[in-house]
Amino acid sequence: MSAYDVAVIGAGAAGLAAALSAARAGARILLLDDGPEPGGSLLLSPDLSAGADLYGDDMAGPDLARRLASDASQADVNLRTSTTTWGLFPGSVFTLATTGGDVRARVVVAATGAVDAPLPFPGWTEPGVITERAARDILRERGTLSGWRVLIVGSTPDAVELAAALTAAGSLVMPLVEAWPQPLASDDAIGRAPIPLHTGTTVTGVFPREGQVEVSLSTGTGIDHHFVDAVIVAGGAMAESTLPRLGGASLRYEPLWGTPVVVHDETMRAAPLLCVAGRVCGALSPHAALAQGMLAGLHAAATALGRAPGGDAARWRRRADAAQKAARSRYRQGLNYGHPLLRFLPGDSSRDEIVACRCEGLSVAEVAAAIAAGSHSQDAVKRRTRAGMGICQGRSCGAVVSGLIAQGLGLDPASLDWMTPRAPARPISMSDLVVPFTAFDRLDS
Repeated sequence: MSAYDVAVIGAGAAGLAAALSAARAGARILLLDDGPEPGGSLLLSPDLSAGADLYGDDMAGPDLARRLASDASQADVNLRTSTTTWGLFPGSVFTLATTGGDVRARVVVAATGAVDAPLPFPGWTEPGVITERAARDILRERGTLSGWRVLIVGSTPDAVELAAALTAAGSLVMPLVEAWPQPLASDDAIGRAPIPLHTGTTVTGVFPREGQVEVSLSTGTGIDHHFVDAVIVAGGAMAESTLPRLGGASLRYEPLWGTPVVVHDETMRAAPLLCVAGRVCGALSPHAALAQGMLAGLHAAATALGRAPGGDAARWRRRADAAQKAARSRYRQGLNYGHPLLRFLPGDSSRDEIVACRCEGLSVAEVAAAIAAGSHSQDAVKRRTRAGMGICQGRSCGAVVSGLIAQGLGLDPASLDWMTPRAPARPISMSDLVVPFTAFDRLDS
């Protein structure tokens, strides 16, 4: 079984930065990522301009990913791509269960990122409805999207930036649709969008029509119908928190996202031998994720090697705080209209048949019935309905179920417990669980 000073899970901006800074501090580093190449969301952000804090000049997301990966390689970071980490087991050292075999590390940095949060509305699971990440994947693959007509549901700062990127690529982006009276993005962030934004507007239906999608919108004065090539759900982010929680981390509710993020201290420590960085702990921009990664790497290496972190730690702490503050200003503050992920759910009985858990095909009504029957936590709803037992293991539906519990019982979402984490954290094959024959050979010798 391989042993390292520090294992970093996730090779996005935060993970690459953590691996680089820890390696430069003298630690032996393993960097794991389930993608085919390092970079994470940086690879999907050609419109991004970042990296000046580290390199003196800003660069596009893909260029920054390549530069970080090259520097990490020169610092002798052992990078394993296409490798899923599905278990994290603490002890005197951590054991990481991966699809490439078990690994041991004195300290772990979890830079596991986030997935696109769901935003349930009538028809949100129909063909032609895609996530923000899927839209950026398409944009990266094709380069240009001339004539591609899209409707974006949601008004987060990321949704505004996506609208700008799609428009620059030649797409015909309709006005952004937001159910709340005010958008989630600040006026400054919206000012950068090339298209208008309509508030107080809800989606009443999505209907696939021979290569296109018909969308019906309620504007308050009537129902409008539009034909588009894709509907993009811009629900925000949901932290990939299962692995750090298996390692001893706890969660807090992030009201800007309506989902939980991992708690950490000023050194990015989430548990005695576990650091976190990036979107998994609520980083609101790649700039913040990069600075958090540099800081986490320094402290992880210092812990593993039994010495104090270098003088750069204080500098990266200041930069992480400044970047997070700047990113937070992109969000409109003080919104109090309800749970962010439930804002497109109708207020009448038409909400009952809307899907709440895609993997198990459970409707809002079925989850609501479980809550009414006394299931007042995510785990209790899971036991009664199977919500969270599908392939996503609650990574998608967990926050929706929590929102429905809070809404149904009149509770603050921050007061609720989150679904208990269990391995495997990600889908794996049975062969990944089989003990190699060599283990039995050793027992016979």
